[in-house]
Amino acid sequence: MTNEASQSDGPEADAPETDAEESTEETTEPTAATLIAEGAYEAVADRIEADSLVGAEALRAVAAELAAATDRIDELESSLKRAQADFQNYKKRMSTREAQVRKQATAAAIERVLEVRDNLVRALAQDAAADIRPGVASTLEAFDGALDALGVEVIAPAPGDTVDPHRHEVLAKVPADSEAGTVADVARQGYLLDEKVIQTAQVTVSDDE
Repeated sequence: MTNEASQSDGPEADAPETDAEESTEETTEPTAATLIAEGAYEAVADRIEADSLVGAEALRAVAAELAAATDRIDELESSLKRAQADFQNYKKRMSTREAQVRKQATAAAIERVLEVRDNLVRALAQDAAADIRPGVASTLEAFDGALDALGVEVIAPAPGDTVDPHRHEVLAKVPADSEAGTVADVARQGYLLDEKVIQTAQVTVSDDE
């Protein structure tokens, strides 16, 4: 009985190993070399055709992405060219506008000065013996009004004022009654435009001695 049991157990014990081998063979795909060795040439041809189809699809996908990228580049280049053209046109318009504003401002300034000049012409046309001081004073007042309208401020230091090197130009040191180192006299007034000196006032300064 022991021998019969041993004989009967042998095949049953070997059965799982056989199933494992069969399952391994079923899940392992034969290589092309194996198929050729076995003479399965049609299977080899099918394998090559399938691989070719996969490669062709991949190439088509790459080609589609490349075409889309090329179209996007062309679109961006066109947009850049349009933006550059628009910017150049904007610069031209601004340059033309700036020139027009400058001309208008110059014309307005000239109109104000012309009125003062006309007053001076009329003053000089009077008789030589006539006292033209009142007319000159009136003309100067009108001229100051024109400068004020243009935003021009007169720099008019007085004797005894502290010398401002940014607004005053010292011509010389002279004996004077004012404190030493201060303005003694004004040779020429200066002018400011928007807090910027466009002409310094020329002054003499009291001598230290």
